[in-house]
Amino acid sequence: MKDLKSAFPRLSADWFDLLKKRVIDNGFTKKRFFDAVNYTIDNSPYPEPAIAQILNYDKKIKTFTYDEVLDHNNRFPNSMKDFKKLNNGKWIRIEDADKI
Repeated sequence: MKDLKSAFPRLSADWFDLLKKRVIDNGFTKKRFFDAVNYTIDNSPYPEPAIAQILNYDKKIKTFTYDEVLDHNNRFPNSMKDFKKLNNGKWIRIEDADKI
């Protein structure tokens, strides 16, 4: 919140109270909120961001089962190299690995 207050000093205390409530109600982790705040600071096209702009930021990535990766490889031969296995047994695209 401190970074948002510094970046957007005209936002009211009520705005921050509502943001806090919405972030909690939407189940944000500290990391997800940190990423959303930084993204908003870096990319807000308006003088002041909307709460929805922060809540809609999502860095989630699609995970795949081994069977889904095999199916993809059957349709697109030699594509197994485009996936990475996670410790939980799920698979992600290599291009999404930096988002974890």
